[in-house]
Amino acid sequence: MTGRAAWGACFDRWAVPALMVFVAFNQLRMTHHAALSPWKGGGFGMFGSIDSPTARAIRCQAFDDAGEAIPLELSFDGPLNARLMHRLRCYPTPRHLLEVAATVVATDLLNTRVRAQRVSERLRLENPNADFDFAIAVADKDIYRLKSARDPDSSADHTRRAARAKTQMFRLRWDDSAARVYCEPLGGPVEFASGAAP
Repeated sequence: MTGRAAWGACFDRWAVPALMVFVAFNQLRMTHHAALSPWKGGGFGMFGSIDSPTARAIRCQAFDDAGEAIPLELSFDGPLNARLMHRLRCYPTPRHLLEVAATVVATDLLNTRVRAQRVSERLRLENPNADFDFAIAVADKDIYRLKSARDPDSSADHTRRAARAKTQMFRLRWDDSAARVYCEPLGGPVEFASGAAP
């Protein structure tokens, strides 16, 4: 057998197993050192962990010019698309967190009470003979969300703008000694202020 044929036979025999071992070790390294979800990147360890992408949460705080906190509810059907949020939950990076914070600062924030009141009024108008009340429960305090292109234009008294936003990712962890589930931050918070370059 010539040297080239021997090398080809060795490659045929060991290339795929070596590649699989490389993928497994790389996925384990990224899971422990780069916040990759064990459910992604090969899935090694997915059944031994509660750290799935759906069990991860993003916390976003918005603040106005005076530094007052704006209660914010993130939805992923508007300016924050589902693809970005999926990437963020699977493999959060400071760049993705900064993108979310920059979007919050660049987008009008719409009061959620306005939408609930409009839906209630529309149901009442469309069903004038109904014998039940269409009132929708509204929170005691104003909660804002990102305004999307599908939202009707609303007056300025129902919208606010954030001057800065801070985002951070969290994941669920299991503590054997205390037999409890707790939230653990995945890295530090990322902040974006208006006027800054993303």
